[in-house]
Amino acid sequence: MEEQETQRQEHTLWEPEGCRPFPGVWLRFADDPEKIGMDCPGPKGETLELHFCRAGRVQVGNSSPPRILTGGSVWFVPHPPEPVHLLSKKYTGLSLFLAPHQAREVVEALSAEILDTALDLDRLTGEFQANRGRILPGTNTLGQVMVQLFSVPHAHEAGFLRLKTLELLLCLDAGKPKNPGRETPYLDQSQVERIREVQQYVTTHLDCRLTQAQLARQFHLSLTALKQTFHRVYGMPLNTYLRNARLSEAKHLLQETSLPVAEIAHRVGYESHSQFTSVFRASEGMTPAVFRRDKAGYTIPAK
Repeated sequence: MEEQETQRQEHTLWEPEGCRPFPGVWLRFADDPEKIGMDCPGPKGETLELHFCRAGRVQVGNSSPPRILTGGSVWFVPHPPEPVHLLSKKYTGLSLFLAPHQAREVVEALSAEILDTALDLDRLTGEFQANRGRILPGTNTLGQVMVQLFSVPHAHEAGFLRLKTLELLLCLDAGKPKNPGRETPYLDQSQVERIREVQQYVTTHLDCRLTQAQLARQFHLSLTALKQTFHRVYGMPLNTYLRNARLSEAKHLLQETSLPVAEIAHRVGYESHSQFTSVFRASEGMTPAVFRRDKAGYTIPAK
């Protein structure tokens, strides 16, 4: 973890201004989706922005029905940007900013020389403008290039970024997103709000025995709507989300408190110490007692 944090601190793309591989082209990482579209590094009114979501889930805009930006999809960011709401605990993404007039000469010449294909920035600009505000599934090739930008070798950062930026622009110029013209499906705004209430309820009632049928009745949803909408908003089934939340809280209590394992099991919604231990071992590859010993450095009786 410390090594990853060091790499992040050294990585130019994590800096507030990002980096400029070429004149008129900027790249910038984002772990706060509310900053997408903010602090545009290029000329206002001319600079185009494409944002790639690597991991996490974000609701874009306040219109009904809402749109969801998920891992692997791309958002042609309008300016001024629409408001966003983070639906996941963490988020990572990458923004590409393009000022066509500044970038044209260098990008078209280098792409012709290095990639043996001259990029057509006029066509690329047209694609950006035609899709502005839309969220589309990314292509596999586009996703691969985007992901590689998150692991730039520090010793060769400048050259690597230039090469990958050209590849990225080539992908956008030559390849259409999957299912062209088809945006990420909308969700009903009222159901999204209800699902947020469900999420808040389950994370604050981890000690309760909760069933999906009970939650559907409590929040006036059909069982099918609860399952499908929760999965689409949070990227996983409700039962999986609840299990992960319980295990996350259990790990926190194991590390930060001296509570017996049986008491922790009860606090995170498991009826018995043995049931909790079985689920914990399946997830973490060790028992709660071993986890506590390794992470906290001391041993507390199981009961």
